[in-house]
Amino acid sequence: MEKRKSDECEGRLRRVGLNSKAVEKVEREKGLWYESPEEVAAGLRAGRRRAVRMRWVLRQMERRLSARERRCVELYYLRGLSYRDVAAEVGSTRAKVERMIRRAIAELRKAASLSGIEERSEGAGEEGGE
Repeated sequence: MEKRKSDECEGRLRRVGLNSKAVEKVEREKGLWYESPEEVAAGLRAGRRRAVRMRWVLRQMERRLSARERRCVELYYLRGLSYRDVAAEVGSTRAKVERMIRRAIAELRKAASLSGIEERSEGAGEEGGE
């Protein structure tokens, strides 16, 4: 069984163009994950900022959105369901769910604007000035 797993891993490495001997060498010399202490600290800071933003969003969802709007937003954004799947889950049509989510996001953006929170663009990195 262990040999079979090893062969599967070897095949995956080849498919993505990695030489397993080179990977083993890097792992021996630097460890498989070799972020510098600065990179680790930056990642932790980014994670904390993300957690603060997420708590804020969840609080605003509780305060400003109906239970049905919250459910749709949670299913779509947090669970990754499609509009069609969200509609099936909540017993509505795709078009109604899409409108409800759009309205809910507009309400959250309005809350952010009133709170002075700057909206980040979709592709913005975590290292940007905050």
